[in-house]
Amino acid sequence: MPLEGIVGLIVSILMRLISKVIADFTMSSANRHAFELGGFYWLFNVFSTYGALLCAIYGVRAAEERVVEVDLDMVSYLGVGLIGLSWISIVCMLWLMEEKYRQTFWSTKTARDFMKETFFTGKDDAVKSFVFMGHASLYKEFVGEVKEWTIENWQRWNVELPGWFKANVYTKIPIEWIGSVSEGVKGELEEFEKENMGRISSTRKRRRSSIASAVELVKELVMIDEAPKHH
Repeated sequence: MPLEGIVGLIVSILMRLISKVIADFTMSSANRHAFELGGFYWLFNVFSTYGALLCAIYGVRAAEERVVEVDLDMVSYLGVGLIGLSWISIVCMLWLMEEKYRQTFWSTKTARDFMKETFFTGKDDAVKSFVFMGHASLYKEFVGEVKEWTIENWQRWNVELPGWFKANVYTKIPIEWIGSVSEGVKGELEEFEKENMGRISSTRKRRRSSIASAVELVKELVMIDEAPKHH
């Protein structure tokens, strides 16, 4: 979420609390992702939910006065039965899933760790580009490597226009990185523009009589993907 400072902190805490409540009531395994609770905390959350249920049962049985009379044995059997059933479900899920995913249920990997691993182990640019899907603070630790990778490939992405190179990706790239690229490859980008002028909106083409700067040129090129394509 693109929020900074105290507002970003408050919203982040709120989102984590919401995720925890959902995990408390549903035991959704999707919440074990590093962007949510994380594997280790998700597993801890499961055990804490079991503990809370058992404490509630004990409290009911130990209470001398009750607002509503209930069958204590039935409540105990039901509570323990639900815990057992949930564990059977978890064990079956672990048994049936691919072995490489099992460790995600007790992983201590954080969102920053996940982002770093994705970037450095990604097999292609499509995977690596996921780094721009999160908050910039998640790749702050290795921002130099991300910037270098972006600079080295920016021109090629504009030429090849790969399927993942959409507005939700390139609008997250810091504009100063794009500017530093255009300084070195301005001539090549201008040549690319001449060769692909037909793919640029005719309205935008008439409106621009010259390229004022390399940065403006790059801004023009990144809009190609959104502009109508002529055949």
